[in-house]
Amino acid sequence: MDRRHEWLALNLVPGVGSCLGRRLYNSYGSVKAIFNAPIAELNRIEGVGPDLAKRISAFDPERALEKEENLMSVHGVDFLSFEDPGYPESLCHIFDPPLVLYIKGQIFPEDKMSLAVVGSRRPTFYGKSVAQNLSARLATHGLTIVSGMARGIDTNAHRAALKARGRTIAVLGSGLDRVYPPENKSLTASIAANGAVISEFPMGTEPLKQNFPLRNRIISGITLGTLVVEAGSTSGALITARMALEQGREVFAVPGPINSWASKGANSLIKQGAKLVEDVADIYEELGPHLGPLFFKNDQTRNMTMRKDAGADPILATLMDQPLHIDAIIEKTGLPAQKLVSHLIQLEMEGIIRQLPGNLYQKV
Repeated sequence: MDRRHEWLALNLVPGVGSCLGRRLYNSYGSVKAIFNAPIAELNRIEGVGPDLAKRISAFDPERALEKEENLMSVHGVDFLSFEDPGYPESLCHIFDPPLVLYIKGQIFPEDKMSLAVVGSRRPTFYGKSVAQNLSARLATHGLTIVSGMARGIDTNAHRAALKARGRTIAVLGSGLDRVYPPENKSLTASIAANGAVISEFPMGTEPLKQNFPLRNRIISGITLGTLVVEAGSTSGALITARMALEQGREVFAVPGPINSWASKGANSLIKQGAKLVEDVADIYEELGPHLGPLFFKNDQTRNMTMRKDAGADPILATLMDQPLHIDAIIEKTGLPAQKLVSHLIQLEMEGIIRQLPGNLYQKV
């Protein structure tokens, strides 16, 4: 058994997490010595206790590895120990980096230029539109979009990045053979082909409630910053934001209506000092030194191109001369209200139009 497989074996012992795993390693100097240690000796290690000491002593690493690697082979999964060269450098600097990362797909060095996009599992139409728009534009200009594959904002962020032909990484709170939610199985395959699906949890691990805070520290730890699009006052996205702060990462939040439950958490983050995001330029302002000059230049070029093609857009063609009420825009364009609102939000986020008081819209 080589050293990296020793770490994989240690990660398979129920009850041994990343912190305790390192504490055991520091006490014994090798994973092999941990498995050979007497129960009484293991019991003296802080955080072990008699039950876990017996479990470690009785653990058969060779047999466990054989079973695990068979499952990994069936599902096309590889792994990195935290000592491997390809292990994300940003994760090495958090308090408790995973001992092992299971990977479906590939993590590239350029994925260090990444942003977490998280939010409510029950987003509003506004939240979905904003998450899609920002994620697509950021992905277009080279940022890897990282999220947790949950329903709602997470799923919309992943899909938007893929649609923009960018890279995205999904971090699961389960084994990679236990995709959750189940309706995202096809999305998982698409992400693996254009990024990576990762987890620290062994194969077969169910998506238990206690796994998700652990997952969140990887989402925040692997990225340059975390963007909260929509979040209720008790949303798990706020846990990710708090962890990002603890890890020295940037925290961003999209403001929402003051009477919307879905925006309570994001608005609260802004009051506490999170960077308010109305456009990708707000993100670039904080992360620019990490991203390089091409990012903002490309985004300006994209907006200029869209302005040049304004005549081909029915909404922009309608707004050529004067501000119009949303009802008048619906009447003139003939577009369904839901589709029109979505497009208005997109054009406003891209700085091509602006909303005036009284539901009026004007071309910039």
